[in-house]
Amino acid sequence: MSDRPIRDILAECIRLERLGPTFPLWGSWFEEGREPVRKRADHILRLLGDRGVGLVRTGEPAPQARPDSPEYWRCKIIGRNAERILRVGANGIEVIMTEGGKETVQLVFAVDEAYALAGRGLIGDRDLMKEPGLVTKLSAALEAYRVNIVGAQ
Repeated sequence: MSDRPIRDILAECIRLERLGPTFPLWGSWFEEGREPVRKRADHILRLLGDRGVGLVRTGEPAPQARPDSPEYWRCKIIGRNAERILRVGANGIEVIMTEGGKETVQLVFAVDEAYALAGRGLIGDRDLMKEPGLVTKLSAALEAYRVNIVGAQ
């Protein structure tokens, strides 16, 4: 069993939830970088305590929970009575729009395609801006990475 303080574990989880599995990993990150996140963890612990909830150490880490749905993001589209949904499908990440009870698949792409697009951006490929759905693909892939949905499938 770990003897790390709960605030430190919660702070690491806050960072993972917000950024995904980013480098440097928590244990290798410089102390001054970790402290502001620990302060956020302290704040959440206080908020939980004010509501009668406390975090306690139960022992060894639980096995990683699997998502119960392939859907990993859903939000209303600004200015429309519609929603955008991101989910993992048989052929990769699916970008869906629902409007008036009808579901429309807007894009389907593999995570590897998003990595290739990002690489083209990093090397300054000016033709990249002509790629259909570029911003949506990169945004959907980033969110999949952030919540570790790709690794969980």
